[in-house]
Amino acid sequence: MMKMNRDIKLKNTMRNYFFRKFLRSIFVAGILAVGNMAFGQTDAGTVTDSTVTDTMTKVNQSVYMVKGTVRDVITRQPINAAQIRSKNHKSAATTDEQGNFEIEISSAAEILIVIAFDYNQLEVPVQGKNMLEIDLYSEVYKDLYKDIEGLAGPVRSGSAVNAVSGTRDIGYPSEFTVDNAIQSKMGGDVHAISRSGNIGSGASLFIRGLNSVNMYAQPLFIVDGVIRSNFSDIQSVNDGFQNNPLNDIDVSDIESVSIIKDGTSIYGSKGGNGVIVIKTKRGEDMATKIVFNAYGGLTEKTSSLPTMNGDQFRIYTTDLLGSTGLTSEQIDEMPFLNDDPNSITYKKYHNNTNWDDEVYQSGFTQNYNIGVNGGDDKALYYFSLGYTGNSGIVKTTEMQRLITRTNADFFLTENIKLGMNVGYTTIDRTLLDDGINPYTSPTFLAMEKAPFLSPYSYTPTVL
Repeated sequence: MMKMNRDIKLKNTMRNYFFRKFLRSIFVAGILAVGNMAFGQTDAGTVTDSTVTDTMTKVNQSVYMVKGTVRDVITRQPINAAQIRSKNHKSAATTDEQGNFEIEISSAAEILIVIAFDYNQLEVPVQGKNMLEIDLYSEVYKDLYKDIEGLAGPVRSGSAVNAVSGTRDIGYPSEFTVDNAIQSKMGGDVHAISRSGNIGSGASLFIRGLNSVNMYAQPLFIVDGVIRSNFSDIQSVNDGFQNNPLNDIDVSDIESVSIIKDGTSIYGSKGGNGVIVIKTKRGEDMATKIVFNAYGGLTEKTSSLPTMNGDQFRIYTTDLLGSTGLTSEQIDEMPFLNDDPNSITYKKYHNNTNWDDEVYQSGFTQNYNIGVNGGDDKALYYFSLGYTGNSGIVKTTEMQRLITRTNADFFLTENIKLGMNVGYTTIDRTLLDDGINPYTSPTFLAMEKAPFLSPYSYTPTVL
């Protein structure tokens, strides 16, 4: 009987123990549930993110509504048809006639990209705001947010490494060729040496210096994704002249230029000296845009080294001949020392010719370019026509260039786009030998030809 009572008492003790444990578990679970409900409950106009204000409109658990206005920063007038899209490309919107827009975003910390015709692109962080006032600057100002053309496609300027640099600020087309524009705009990334004073001769470009004595050190040129030959193995029939591979691209047609210091990862040894990526303009918007550029320039005649006149050179030549061992009688027989006006050689050797005036002149350059871009939702196009004429500072040297470029992008399906590029360039030049050539280079002969000779008679020698 006593054993039975002990068993019953033990059972009651164990039952009470487990019952208290069960009640305690239910109590803790209830507290946690109430806490979760308190912390997770939100109203229709609030968001739990600590960086977002209470004014952010929340459509559902993952979509937020943002409203705003896009204006011109100078006139404060609304901008119509401005495009607003999220940086993750999941949503987009367009402003109305009052510049207002509404866009749904997936995060209160989203970044909006604003693009408008004739304005610089802008990136605007939402930062939990419900209403945004966005002011855009005209495209004449420098663009802070831009894409740099890399080896594998466009790269945002904020994400590019130091070995990649680029610019869209080519400026007004006062430069004749692309390499001249690179020389003036990107001198900190590329060392450029002009080849000649002839227009269109271009410059020798070095991205990492002259890294070889015998091998070619010029960078690789990529134009719209196509390797451009640099013609380094082609010898010109004119001394002092080298063909410029970038001469058939009008500066007005260039959208961006990127400098990549090492391109061996894609182009192998061809890109060992660096890569210059050039992207030409393409159709950007369905609105038709016509741009006309024209400029003219006057190049003053160069000032050469000071030289002797006819009388000074006659005395100098006489003293020089005396040091060669010739006698006085032999020197007096020289035709340039015969002062008899009736002599047949008198007019030939008694002149005071400034050969710089006979060789050099004031040069004039004129350039005209018209570009048209536009399209619709099925295709975008770009067309340009340019003409350049130049009369060089060396007489009888001139050049005429006609350039036309056409490209189009056809949107066949949502994921398939077909591109077309067509270009035609014709260049006519009148060239003379340049450099150190004692027979046919006018610039060299102007420095050594005797000033007492007549410019209207031919002599195969200096004297």
